[in-house]
Amino acid sequence: MAGKRDTGLTPLHTAHKNRVAWNLSDIMNLNAVPVIPNDRTEDARAWNRLHQLDRAVQHHAFLTVTDAKGVIVEVNQKFCELLQYTPEELIGKTHRVLNSGFHSKEFFGGMWSTIKSGSIWSGLLRNRAKDGSLHWLDTTIVPVADENGKPGHFMALRTDVTELAAARDAALAASRVRMNFLSMMSHELRTPLNGILGALDLLQSLVQDPAQRELICIAHQSSNILKGLISNLLDHVRLEADKVSLLEERVELRSLLPQLLEIARTSVSKPDVIFNLEIADDVPASVVCDKGKLSQVILNLLGNAAKFTSRGASLCVRVRGGLSPSKLPTR
Repeated sequence: MAGKRDTGLTPLHTAHKNRVAWNLSDIMNLNAVPVIPNDRTEDARAWNRLHQLDRAVQHHAFLTVTDAKGVIVEVNQKFCELLQYTPEELIGKTHRVLNSGFHSKEFFGGMWSTIKSGSIWSGLLRNRAKDGSLHWLDTTIVPVADENGKPGHFMALRTDVTELAAARDAALAASRVRMNFLSMMSHELRTPLNGILGALDLLQSLVQDPAQRELICIAHQSSNILKGLISNLLDHVRLEADKVSLLEERVELRSLLPQLLEIARTSVSKPDVIFNLEIADDVPASVVCDKGKLSQVILNLLGNAAKFTSRGASLCVRVRGGLSPSKLPTR
């Protein structure tokens, strides 16, 4: 309307002089025939659209209207049925009667600060029904302007998301159980593995045959890789708890890479695949990294490559340097 400031609020008044304000008891009665304020076709269509919109809201949402102080002045039947109160038990009271005790004073303070400023508030609220059952409601609160353009009423539309909240809580609980299991298994697996590593060390000191010593060395290296995998399980737990850490150490690449290729050669399901290693001259002799994680990444790459290599074929691993961080590929 010309000459009036747009406050962004939903006006409580209708455009018709013969109706001072909405009577929610009239327009929320689904069985009633909508009242046409006058005979003008445009007004009649607008009123009919309002009635149809109200029907849709009534069938879908849980609705309450409060005055500026938060006292409930209107509720719909769906809301009463959900929380097991009659309209008479709710009208004239504030939403404190539904307070579950879950939300803090600061939470409600922020909500009230938002809607009193004329802004729409949206969020999840946990309400307590008359029988003590708890319901999570996805809630939107819309300020309704009075004749001065200030919030005079607040209309709250809600959707019951209790089942979704329960599913979320169950998923979080299952995740905690899984993390506890991984943490326990990681520690339990380390004990026998350390025994295996100790036995291999002792066996290597007793065996003199070069071929046997080489096999023992490969078994020892593979056990260390397995130990790294177990550590990765713990890292996975720490990662979800935001406590992951990298063990930085100086690693001799020209010594590590041949060892990893030998481990891959003896562990792949195609032992006749030939592994070749080419290290460019610009590759540094050593780098600072997490040796265990680097080894696991390279072994995974070698294992995947071997799966798609024909028996008896040659698999060449080329290592080159010279890439600065700014030149590294982004994909």
